[in-house]
This record gives sequence, structure tokens and C-alpha cells, in this order.
Amino acid sequence: MGECRLEDGALNIGSQRYTALIVPEDCSLAGCEGLLEGGFPVVEEARADWAALEPTVRLEPAGEGIRVSRLSDGERVYYLLTNEGEAGYSGRIWLKEGTGCEAWDFWRAGAESLFPDERGALCLNLGRRESRVLVPDRNPAAPGQSKAVREHKQPVDQGWHVASLFQKDRIPGLGKWNEIPGMRNFSGNLLYENQIALPEVQEGERVLLDLGEVHDWAEVYVDYQLADVLFWPPYAADITAFADGKRHHVCVSVFNSLANHYEDANLDSGLCGPVSLVRESRTEARQG
Repeated sequence: MGECRLEDGALNIGSQRYTALIVPEDCSLAGCEGLLEGGFPVVEEARADWAALEPTVRLEPAGEGIRVSRLSDGERVYYLLTNEGEAGYSGRIWLKEGTGCEAWDFWRAGAESLFPDERGALCLNLGRRESRVLVPDRNPAAPGQSKAVREHKQPVDQGWHVASLFQKDRIPGLGKWNEIPGMRNFSGNLLYENQIALPEVQEGERVLLDLGEVHDWAEVYVDYQLADVLFWPPYAADITAFADGKRHHVCVSVFNSLANHYEDANLDSGLCGPVSLVRESRTEARQG
């Protein structure tokens, strides 16, 4: 405890500040005398009255794979949420502040406003390995401003063919490679090609190529230019820059795990779909 400092009612360890210390059952309170004398809350885990503690964050349903960090720069509070689980999470979150907030998506360089429902909860959807930063009280999408919403989805499952020289006759289109005779132990990447008519976007719109189910990751090219790299769900590439109302050559390079080749793992592989074009528009956000 020698590296800790008790200042302004908080326990400071480096740049981190803590307002209470929970001691696990298999640890003693030896070394905590200075904190106890200073009136700092030190609680043995077995004796903690968890029901009496005011939660900073509450999830419904509980998410074992959701990691939450609460940070402050002295002016604003930031919640970093990361889904470390193997499945997507969909539910509600209550923040201590009890207000609406702005949700930052760094991977897609975007943001949207979240408004609490009648119970004070915010909708939360996090795919596998996805992260969001929630900023309470930071709300540029108040009435009269904009909020991203999903408007239209157009299926594009047809027309895909495999361009890889040695596998194109084996793979009829979308589907799992490991379920095709002779492909159980294949590891590597295959190229899927298609000609797709992209819509002409208006101001405030964006177009995504949603690949649906992918194993394990993919690169998306439009007219031989790299548009996006997708490592985890949702496998949706932002292709707004190419959406001009014309047909374009679209190529998806899909990579699977080496475990199928080296360990006979028979893991799901390939571009499974369903594939669709998604137009997102921005509409006025209304409260109440």
C-alpha cells in the first residue's frame, strides 16, 4: 500500500482514483490501517452489503462478457464498454447519471444519440469484440438535429461466384466451405465477386454492404479499391464513397482459420450471408 495516496477522499494509485476498497475473503486487512484511520471505506467482500451500494452501471440482462470502465476528465464522464464475450449482446443499460448520452463508435468513425426510455434505460447493442464510448449529457442530436437510423435493406445474395482458380468449381455460391466435400481441411482465403448496382446517396445517408455471417474475417473491395476490413460482427462495410447510382464490381476476400488445415478442427468457414445493401439515413430525433 506504500504506493497509494489518500487525497480528497479518494485512493489514488498512479492516475487511477478509487472511492472504496473491497478486500477479497482470502486477504487480510493488514496494511490498510492508514486507510481505515483516514476514514476511507475498506470493506471485506464477505461482509459487503451489495444491495446497499448504488450501482454506477446496470445491465439488463446481465452481460458476463461486457467490460465497463468509467473515466472522467474533470468536466465530462466517459463510459467505455467492450464486449469481450464470444456472442453479441443486446439489452438495456442504466447509467448513474440517468440522462441521455452520445454513443461513439470509433471503428466506424461515427456517433449517435441515445435517449432513455420511460424506465431511464438506454438501448445497448454490442457485437462480439465491439466497443462503444457513452458520454452522458453530450447530446448533439436533440430535437432539430439528426440521429442515425436504419432505413432500407436490399438483399444481394444472388450473383456471387468464387474467382479463386482452384476452388471455383467446388463452391456454388454463399455457404460454409467446411460442409462442401473435400473442403473440410481447407485453410486460406477465397475471392467472391459480383456486379452490384449501388444507390445514389443523398446528404446525410450512407450505404453499407452487410455480409451477414462470415468465418473468420473479410476484406471488401469496390472497383478493385479496398473499402473496408472486417474482423468481427457486424460484418458491414461502409461503401458510401462508391454509391453513385451505377453498377460496380464488388469483391469480398474471405479468410478462415488455419486450425482446419493443421488440427482438423472443422471450424465453420466462408461467406455464408445473407448479404444485403443497407441504406442508413438521418432523421430528426424527437424526445417525449
